[in-house]
Amino acid sequence: MIKAYIDPSSQVYYASFYIQGLYDSIGKPNISFSAKYFKDLRRNEGRTAYDVYFAFVLTKYVIDFADDASDINRSAYKWADIYAKVNINKSFTLFYAYNKIVDYNRIIQLPPYFGIKIWNSYQTIFYCITNYIKSLSNRSVGIHVHIKDYLLQYVHRSRLSYYETPSLKNNGNNYVFFASNLWNIENCNDTTNLIRERFIIACTKNKKIDFEGGFIIPPNHPLKEKYLKYAISKRYNIHEYLDKIKKSKIVFNTPAVHFCHGWKLGEYFCLGNIEEIINTITNDISFQNELQQNALSYWKNSACPQKVIEHLISYSNRKL
Repeated sequence: MIKAYIDPSSQVYYASFYIQGLYDSIGKPNISFSAKYFKDLRRNEGRTAYDVYFAFVLTKYVIDFADDASDINRSAYKWADIYAKVNINKSFTLFYAYNKIVDYNRIIQLPPYFGIKIWNSYQTIFYCITNYIKSLSNRSVGIHVHIKDYLLQYVHRSRLSYYETPSLKNNGNNYVFFASNLWNIENCNDTTNLIRERFIIACTKNKKIDFEGGFIIPPNHPLKEKYLKYAISKRYNIHEYLDKIKKSKIVFNTPAVHFCHGWKLGEYFCLGNIEEIINTITNDISFQNELQQNALSYWKNSACPQKVIEHLISYSNRKL
């Protein structure tokens, strides 16, 4: 029987997607948290290790969930047999390979992902306590950060089954929902925020579209005044947010911080929603359905947690 062991110091808010994949592909009874397999993976060398990657053992896997950067964590790469990452900049990674910093055959690119709820309240408390104790000798964050991480997984994320429930009917109306942070990062101020603004403007100007949403703007954002007319004060909880996306005729995604693929893209694939030129989509029902089914097919065959883990295992069996 195949057994998998997860690093108990992992940040579960981000690792939850892949933990669910292990549950689905190997079976929850065959998954456990243990520190003894990760003694050479020095998590206690700094906060970066906690924020960047998730590690588990069948062979030694590292999943780098640092969405906001395309570089390779060298200490984690050195430890791992397989290093997997969503946001790989091929030219950057090839530079590493050319200079013999990494072996490109040990690196695999993953589909977009997002955080999910994987445990009920009792399980969340149980794993929070036991994993903190198990990882005391190899931690880079204190108990308050650790507890907050587990609470975020339970309170602010949803079960995968909620994503996969049928979309709500919008009664034929061209309802469009888009809510996004206004990022205060250089590449976002130059590109991401501008592109998202254009989408909001296009939707609000189109009289056939019933638009809801806008930017969530931090109080101290230097460009606050520029985008203030598109600001929204409401904070949607996860189920409100998902219900509105399900109802939305179209969805819109752009690369975000450091040109990364953020959580929205993975969520859109799971929900079966679509993005394209607004007028074309809203006026062509068959095209809408085709895009939606293609997104769902990609999710089910390649991007859901189980398929991601199965692909990782298959890849390592071929390469190692």
